[in-house]
Amino acid sequence: MPDHSTFDRFVHQYEDSINDLFFQIVNSLDSLGGLNKDVVYQDGTNIESKAGRDTFTRKKATQKSLEKFKKHIIKLISDIKLQFLWELKSDTHEASLEEIILKLSKLN
Repeated sequence: MPDHSTFDRFVHQYEDSINDLFFQIVNSLDSLGGLNKDVVYQDGTNIESKAGRDTFTRKKATQKSLEKFKKHIIKLISDIKLQFLWELKSDTHEASLEEIILKLSKLN
């Protein structure tokens, strides 16, 4: 029986293919009309529910992931600024991302 490290190795080795397959499934379900795309989670994250006594069972892990995600966004913004030699006028990360999206859409 494979252990968690075997699954982890598999996921990291075929990450691009897994992501591509996931998006193909989502698009296929959408074309059949059986998908509500308001929220789609690939990683199985537990989300807080108003019904049920065990609300937000993974709060600590979610907060830790959020911090890693914020650091990743900061690095991406920095890399984009260096790559395109852009000076962004925005003060927040959200505004910076919106400004980057706007500039990239103008570049096609």
